[in-house]
Amino acid sequence: MLRIFLGKNKARNKTVLEQLEKYGVCYEAHHVEDLDKPTLLEMMSYSVDCFEFLSSAMLRFKRSDYMTTKQLIYLILSKKVTSLRLPLAIHNKRVYPDLSPDDLRTFIPRKLKLEGFRQTLKEQSEV
Repeated sequence: MLRIFLGKNKARNKTVLEQLEKYGVCYEAHHVEDLDKPTLLEMMSYSVDCFEFLSSAMLRFKRSDYMTTKQLIYLILSKKVTSLRLPLAIHNKRVYPDLSPDDLRTFIPRKLKLEGFRQTLKEQSEV
């Protein structure tokens, strides 16, 4: 099941959730403040480089010799909204940061994609 963490941008959150509903995607929506340490560690384990789902402001810590992983985790959890690229989804042991409504097509069930494709072809052939 798709787990999605939403940020402060209400318009973008609404658009993302409407798209998921439109395509019938099963999901669990959470506010970013619900993100806890075990979930963050899970996301890090699914990612080759955790900085792919962290904001550009966090890149300064990438090659830091003085910051431990524990300190980085604490920093992320203390500033979740500014540290993460939101909205962010977790699905099939992959992390999808900074989702846009167009990116959500990734999660549409294959059956619905085929039906939509067939419908488009049918409409084009009638013209």
